[in-house]
Amino acid sequence: MNRRNFIQTLVSVPLLSQFVLGSKKTQSAAELHLISETPHYILPILLGELRKNNVNCGRTFSLLNHFPEERKLVLGLEKKGWSYSSSGRSSDLLISSRAIGYEIRPSFTMARNGRVWDIRSEKLFPLWKEMNGGNSLSSTLTIASCQGPKHRYAGKSVSIFSQGSKIDDLSLAANKVNIYENDLGRISVSVNAGKVWVNESTCRHKICRLTPPISFAGERIICAPNRFLIEIDRTSLVDTSIG
Repeated sequence: MNRRNFIQTLVSVPLLSQFVLGSKKTQSAAELHLISETPHYILPILLGELRKNNVNCGRTFSLLNHFPEERKLVLGLEKKGWSYSSSGRSSDLLISSRAIGYEIRPSFTMARNGRVWDIRSEKLFPLWKEMNGGNSLSSTLTIASCQGPKHRYAGKSVSIFSQGSKIDDLSLAANKVNIYENDLGRISVSVNAGKVWVNESTCRHKICRLTPPISFAGERIICAPNRFLIEIDRTSLVDTSIG
């Protein structure tokens, strides 16, 4: 798969709003994106090479959902010096897995400072060639988000964006369900007990609906086909530190 096709795949997942909405407000920390059926083998190698290229993702990691080879992934990262944490509240690296819905060629890249960094052009090109040997295909996307050594703060409010424009503010203290529509589609957003999630969407793959609820400042959910962004507001005046 060429670079253009890979980026087109990435914009269908909820962590690359800089390519969907083009707003500096929505850019996040560095994120590694891996399409492979063997993330337990590939991911430790990628993270090791990123560290050599001065991309510091810390030393602690958490898994946000279940992996088919979860134990192998944990052991592989621990052999590289990582420490596993069962709680993502204070981890430096958050790892999640998503089903794409169709099979494509394996690949990997990284979003950094709002741009795609094609790390295949570095020393990792032989690994990319190895992954693409034969007729192997994958329907699994692994996302490793580098949080960096920092505290995470419980959010107080959430902003809703449609096609790059802010359309609503909601308090996370509320208990409600709101429906938002634009000319591309419709989503239903739930807020309850300090968390927010998408409970229904007209988009094809429903990745936004499969994304776990978010509650910490800076966390986001993207519905790329319908061009909706849900983001927990960031603030320097927080009174609750988690972790």
